[in-house]
Amino acid sequence: MKKGLPVRIYETEAMEQWLSRMAEEGWRLKEFSAFFGGSATFETAVPAHCAYCLTLQTRRNWTVEEVQNAYLEDGWTYVCVISGEFWVYVSENPDAARPQIVV
Repeated sequence: MKKGLPVRIYETEAMEQWLSRMAEEGWRLKEFSAFFGGSATFETAVPAHCAYCLTLQTRRNWTVEEVQNAYLEDGWTYVCVISGEFWVYVSENPDAARPQIVV
């Protein structure tokens, strides 16, 4: 299923909350498209309480691998990238802590 974005991509907290609500309704994020205001593609899934995290790709002192590994070590799974700027991660733990990454 494809849905238009209810908020701007840069409103990361609102976007994370929306993605979490979609997961609770049984829709798991698959990918984003930035064309025409943006849309998200979802696949059906078992409804779940989970947390989403959007983080900027640009980290001055961190390589891509270091950022990815920090999230993986803290129980986050990479989902996709938005507009080449934000990485999207999901955690099955709705209260998961985000890695401490210094920008």
